[in-house]
Amino acid sequence: MKVSGEKHARGPVAITGTGARTRRLGCAAAVACGLLAAGRAHADTLFIEAEGGGTDGRPLSNSDAKITTPFQIKDDSAASLGRYLTVAPGFNSQATPPAVEGVATYRFSVGAGGNYVIWARVMAPTRNDDSFWVRMTKVGATTSTLVPWNDIEPGSAWHWTRVIADGTTTPKQFALTAESQCDLQISYREDGAKLDMMVITNDTTFNPKAPPKAAPMLPPDTFDAPAVIPHKLSAGAKTGIKVFWSEVPGAKSYTLFRSTSNGETRTDLPTITGLTSHAFTETVFPTNGGSNCYDVRAIFSDGSFRQFPFEQSRCEELRYERTFLDTASTFTGSAPMVVDQENNGAFTALGTPESLNAPPAHGRLRFDFTVGGSAKLQLWFVVGAPDTNHDSFWARMDEGTWIKWNGIPQGCSPVSNSDAGGARVTFNVAAGTHRFELATRETGAFNGAPAPQLSNILFITDNLTATAGLCED
Repeated sequence: MKVSGEKHARGPVAITGTGARTRRLGCAAAVACGLLAAGRAHADTLFIEAEGGGTDGRPLSNSDAKITTPFQIKDDSAASLGRYLTVAPGFNSQATPPAVEGVATYRFSVGAGGNYVIWARVMAPTRNDDSFWVRMTKVGATTSTLVPWNDIEPGSAWHWTRVIADGTTTPKQFALTAESQCDLQISYREDGAKLDMMVITNDTTFNPKAPPKAAPMLPPDTFDAPAVIPHKLSAGAKTGIKVFWSEVPGAKSYTLFRSTSNGETRTDLPTITGLTSHAFTETVFPTNGGSNCYDVRAIFSDGSFRQFPFEQSRCEELRYERTFLDTASTFTGSAPMVVDQENNGAFTALGTPESLNAPPAHGRLRFDFTVGGSAKLQLWFVVGAPDTNHDSFWARMDEGTWIKWNGIPQGCSPVSNSDAGGARVTFNVAAGTHRFELATRETGAFNGAPAPQLSNILFITDNLTATAGLCED
C-alpha cells in the first residue's frame, strides 16, 4: 500500500502526425519521423506507438524509436498495433529514473511552437503498478523537463489519460519549439504499469476519452491521419500471417478487407467485420509463392467510417526473410554496448572488462521483431573479428539461455554456439514479438578500432541452409 507523498521524490516508432496538411514520413527518408510542417499556425497532434512501429514485421526499433532492456515489448490484441511496452518484473526505480537501461526514447519534431500535453493509452492494474518517468529534451540542450508520472488512473483494461506530474492535478505542459527535434523519454518506475500509445498535442479540443461518434472529416491532402485512419502492419512466416492496426479514438469496431494472389490472379476473401481488437490471425494462405493483401476500415458509432482514401493495402508472403538491415537502425544499445549511428556499426565500448564466463549484469544490444506464425530463424551478421582475442559475444533470444558465440570468423557468419562445436543456432519462435540480445564477452581494440564489431548488415532468415553467399546477394 502506498502512503501519501511516498512517490514524490522521483527523478520507437511509429510516429505519425495530424494537422492542416497531414503527412507521414518514412524514417529512412527523414531525420525525425513525425510532423515536419513549415511553421503554420495550426494544431499539431503526433501519435507515437510506445513499442516502436516497425514495418511488415521488421525490427521495431529505428532511428526515431529506441527501447532498452529491461523494457519488454509484449503482445496483446487489445493494444494498438497489437503490442505494448512494460518493464520486466522486479524492476522498480521510485526515487530516481534509471540512467541508461530501461529507457525508451522517441525523437520527433512539431511544426508549430507552443505548449503541448501528452495523452497516453495505458493500463495500471494496481496502485503499486501505476507510474513511469517522463523526460522531454530538446536535442542538443543541456537541460530537460523531468516529470514523475505517478498515480496513473487505475484500470485493468486499456484506457486514455494525460501525463500529470506527481502531486499536481493538471496535465503537464511541455513548451516545444517549431521545427526543433525533441527526445521524449519514458523510463520505468514501477513494474506492472503498461504503456500502449502516446499522443503529443497542442490541440486543446483533442480528447480520446470523449471521442467523436461520427467519422471526422479528413484534413486536406491527407496521406496519414492516425486520429481518423487506422495505420496497419503485417507480419509473415511459413506457417502464418498476422495483421495489426492502430487504435483510432472513437472507432467502435474495425473491418478487415482481404484478398489473395498467386502472382497472376487476385481473389477477394471474405471481409471480416465487427473486430474490436487490433490484430487478426489469417486462416487462408496464399499459394504458389503468392501473397495476401489487407486493408482496414475504422467504423464509428453512427456507422460512418474512415480508411485510406486510396489503395494502400499491406501485402504479406508466407515466409520470413528480412535482409540487408542497417545495424544502427535496428539495434538499441545500453552502456557499455554502443550503437554507432555514424558508421552503422555496434560494439562494446573500449575499456570495458571482458566477461568470459557469464554475460555481465548490464549492457545489452537488442533487436525486436515480429513474426506472423511459428518460425525457425537464423541470424547472420557481418562481423569485424580480427583475431581470437576479439571474436565473441553472448547471445540470447527472448530471455532464454545465453549462448557463447565465440570464434566468430571475420566477415559474414551466422550466430553459432561454441559450446556445441560451433554449430549455427536455429531459434524456434512462436507467432508474435521477440527480442534478440547481445552482451559483452571479449572487448578491446585492434588497430585502434573497437573489436569485435558488428557491421552495417544484419540478416534474419528462415533459410536454414543459407551460406555466406547470403551477404553477397
